[in-house]
Amino acid sequence: VGWAFLPVPPLEAAIRIQRAVKDEWLWLHSQRQSGRVSPEKFHLSLLLKLQDVQGASERLRHCAPRNPLHIRVQQLYFHKVDRITDADVWSVGIAYTSPDVRTLKDKFLEGASEEARKLHDPYGSEGHTSLVYVKAEAKEEVEGILGDLRESVVGLEFTLDKIVVEDGKRRQQIIQLPSSS
Repeated sequence: VGWAFLPVPPLEAAIRIQRAVKDEWLWLHSQRQSGRVSPEKFHLSLLLKLQDVQGASERLRHCAPRNPLHIRVQQLYFHKVDRITDADVWSVGIAYTSPDVRTLKDKFLEGASEEARKLHDPYGSEGHTSLVYVKAEAKEEVEGILGDLRESVVGLEFTLDKIVVEDGKRRQQIIQLPSSS
């Protein structure tokens, strides 16, 4: 099973937000993983749970626009992570708005059943980037620092020119879009 994502550049404002979260507030999934997402791994999930990775890659190539994808930061969010069920974990992240991403997803999912749409695009949004995962005990402290940081990130705009399709063994296929000139 694979997925498709858009690599997101390491935005300075996002890194400042990460640094504002104290180490003792972080939720650690395991000894190997920090509660901070490495800036080199910032991404916007495009499509999830792709059974036929090769077919999905070909379909994405066919659906891909002839221009880079324009992205705008819509909000800085802080919410409970429902997919983590063995701990009370909250995530700070950036939500995006992008008619380009919405069009790409809709084109890819055209003709798909509602069940398949929810499987591949479970959030029904134009994407987000998780920045840090924190323990519930630190919720009030984290909420307290986010107010001033919101204005540093909301409204930022950038373009993305690469779609990555990755299979279950982490083998990647790159779909290069024209870059903005």
